[in-house]
Amino acid sequence: MFRTQNPDLKMRLNGVHARFSSDANAAFALPEDVNIYSLCLGTGELPRPVYSRAWRLAADACATRNDIGGSGYNLAFGLAGSVVGRDQLSLSILQGSGGYNLTNALIREFILNYRYFY
Repeated sequence: MFRTQNPDLKMRLNGVHARFSSDANAAFALPEDVNIYSLCLGTGELPRPVYSRAWRLAADACATRNDIGGSGYNLAFGLAGSVVGRDQLSLSILQGSGGYNLTNALIREFILNYRYFY
């Protein structure tokens, strides 16, 4: 029922430079320009883009850094599979602090997704 092999181990390096111009929207307060970097290691993918009857695990861990908030992390863990035929149920749990989250607050997300492939 569960498949534990996930041959798609992945490592990625992300970089973003966000530039804000106060000239364009003088009525709104805009943040400073910021650089954001992350180094991630993970396996699996949720929700899976194609149909699969097997239940599969996915996990992702990132070390992040930005010019404003400093160092942080993002963690994700999930599970997806078929319930009754050509469908997919996935449950994901994500947690992060710092990095992409410029306020350095702790963020947790619980995501339940159901798709029917017809």
